[in-house]
Amino acid sequence: MQRAWSVVRRGAIVGLTAAVAPAVVAGCQDPCIELAQRICNCESTVIERRACAADRITSQQGSVVLTDADRDLCATKLDTCSCAALDENDLDACGFVPVVGDAAAGRAP
Repeated sequence: MQRAWSVVRRGAIVGLTAAVAPAVVAGCQDPCIELAQRICNCESTVIERRACAADRITSQQGSVVLTDADRDLCATKLDTCSCAALDENDLDACGFVPVVGDAAAGRAP
């Protein structure tokens, strides 16, 4: 069974992590990278988890500039984000935000 949240654009939070991926290499775990990894780890197969990490974290390095507020949001969402929350469509628990006009994900325009 495919998770309902899989149609949600994960780029809102997962994309935030791309700019800080070099910090992980340097030995610092950025909360947005950690959040993205947690979200990707909720994918149902190893292939999907790897694709999520490659597409949403690695390939977007340097394309998003994070602010301290972004990092604070990610840190806050680490307290509530879980696979169970995503399975229950509690998207706010992981920091997903509605995209105006995204009817495919069941959002109102």
